[in-house]
Order: sequence, then C-alpha cells, then structure tokens
Amino acid sequence: AASRPGAGAYAGGVARPPSPPTMVGRGDEFAAPEPPARSRRTIAAMMVTGGVLAVLLGIMLAYSLSSPFDGGDAAPPNGGAGTSAAEASPTEAESPSPSPSPSPDVSSIVGQLDAVIDNAQVNGKRERDLRNRLNELREAINRGDAGRIRDRINSLKEKAEDFADDGDLDQQSADQIVSLLDQLEDQLGV
Repeated sequence: AASRPGAGAYAGGVARPPSPPTMVGRGDEFAAPEPPARSRRTIAAMMVTGGVLAVLLGIMLAYSLSSPFDGGDAAPPNGGAGTSAAEASPTEAESPSPSPSPSPDVSSIVGQLDAVIDNAQVNGKRERDLRNRLNELREAINRGDAGRIRDRINSLKEKAEDFADDGDLDQQSADQIVSLLDQLEDQLGV
C-alpha cells in the first residue's frame, strides 16, 4: 500500500515558502539611526583651527594694546605731502615732550619735508629710505621722545648728505632737507 503524502507534506524538489514577515523583535531596527561619530581627523582639524584663531586674536590684542590708539600716528603708505601724522594730538603723556602737541610750524615743516622728498630727483630705493626715516621722525614727534627726535633728525640729515655725495639725490633737494631739519630742531628745541 502506497501512501499518499499528507496535507502538510510537499513533493520532492519544491521549496518551502518563506514565513510571512512579522514586526516581532527589539525594535532597534526601526528606530532612527544614530549620527555617525566624528572622525579623529575632523576633531583634530577643529582643534588646530581654534588654536590658530586664538593665537591670531592674542597677537591682534597685544598689538592694539602696545600702540597708541589715537589713530593718527600711522603714516599713509604713499606718504602724501598734504597729510601728516604730526597733526594728530598725542595721547601718551608718560615721556617728557619738547612741546605738548606739535605746533602748526612743526606740522608745516614736516609737510615741507614731505614735499621736498616727493619732488626730489632721487631713485626709488633711496626715496623709500628717506620716506621711512621721515615717518620715524613723525612718530618720535607724536610721542614727544626728544632723544629719538634728535636721533631721527641726525639720521635723516646724514642720509640726505650721503645720497647727494653719491649722486643719488640732487644737491638742491639735499640742501633743502638739511635746512628744514635745522628749522625743525630750532622749533622743537632738541
């Protein structure tokens, strides 16, 4: 007697159908995914950027605290003849000054020096040297530092005479610079 397969039996070679999906389980697979953890590179990059910003902030703070905050003692980059940092009132009173504030005559003389250097027949490198020395003189006048004023005047005189001797500056301009610096010395009493 051959037996027949039962109701739950399958014929050979037929796969059993999969069970229907159910939602039974812990529920973790249905929760919102967690954000990925930041990589160490990202954290390191943020730390380096923060450190650089902190250093730059410290440098800017130190610079702003070390220089007078009157806004007028910085010479313009082109050194225009009509502008003069000597016209700004100095804010520092720690060092003794030859005069409380530069008089109009002092400002006028410094402006004339600017004009002479602008109009002088001098090569570019020598002109920049004269202009830098004049800007240093302006700063010394604004700070009222008599010793530095005297040094800057002497330095500017020597350079003008040396450049004229070397043929890098016309003699007339050199004579005008020395004459104006003599007037400035008399005016400031240094």
